[in-house]
Amino acid sequence: PFDIAAAYGMTDCLDLACNIDLTNWNIGGSWNFGFLKLSGFFSSIEAEGNRNQASRENWFIGGSMPFGQWNFKASYGQVKQSGIADGNKANQFAVGADYNLSKRTQLKATWAMMDNDSNAIFDFGVNSAGGLSRSASAYRYAESGTGYSFVDKETTVSSTGAGSRVQGIQLGVRH
Repeated sequence: PFDIAAAYGMTDCLDLACNIDLTNWNIGGSWNFGFLKLSGFFSSIEAEGNRNQASRENWFIGGSMPFGQWNFKASYGQVKQSGIADGNKANQFAVGADYNLSKRTQLKATWAMMDNDSNAIFDFGVNSAGGLSRSASAYRYAESGTGYSFVDKETTVSSTGAGSRVQGIQLGVRH
């Protein structure tokens, strides 16, 4: 009735000048009580080099509850940066439901909201124009004159203003 997974990774010489080292570890798991399935996850990422340090921690807890043909879901999570990127924090809430039309076919709907603190610009990874932007799941470290910070893989421009609240709806069919 339970699943658990953990991982650890270490990258020396993240940048071309071999000044940045990256450490990443995470653990997650779930427990199925039959009437309710609870899940959780925690991750920590740290970059060090040139007397600077940046870190990011993110976690979530969630649950799903079957009820007839329905499966109701909810989750809450947080991402927080510290070190040179201190003060960037966001909370994410999500609720959703699945409806089984048959054993093979399922309708899905989810609503999520990410609430950024005053300095944070996290979003869901796709901006209003459909391009990539900064997100809690798409990042790398970049060196600047003052140290290291998390930036998007593709661009450092975000459609999300600091301190904004981002919402999204996901609809789908599984067959």
